[in-house]
Amino acid sequence: MKPKPQSLSYDMVAALKENRKSVFRKLQVPGKHPHQVGDVLWIREAHTSQYNEAYNDWLPIYQADCSQWEMQSIRFKEQFLMPKKYARFFLKITKVTEERLLDITNEDAIREGLICDLSQSHPITGLP
Repeated sequence: MKPKPQSLSYDMVAALKENRKSVFRKLQVPGKHPHQVGDVLWIREAHTSQYNEAYNDWLPIYQADCSQWEMQSIRFKEQFLMPKKYARFFLKITKVTEERLLDITNEDAIREGLICDLSQSHPITGLP
């Protein structure tokens, strides 16, 4: 089975690195599952590369590994441009379920990698 690419934002890659993200949710068309139990996803993330003479090769620099100062001075490529050879996270799908977006609980959001208080309402829309 061939691993499939999946792009993640800076925040979600940081959550993976810190072992805060143990659940992966993706918006799908009801009744259609592009991923099945046993599939492997390789994670694309913002990156750049730098030539390393010691290795005689180009090595990746990941945005999620950089400080705020470094992020301002380095131009990173978008996640979808990351080649598979630079992937450092591989996720195996162990369960596939369907659920409504509004059914997410605070505990689910924390497992998803969020670090906010979902008991508060949105300041503009008033939605939870």
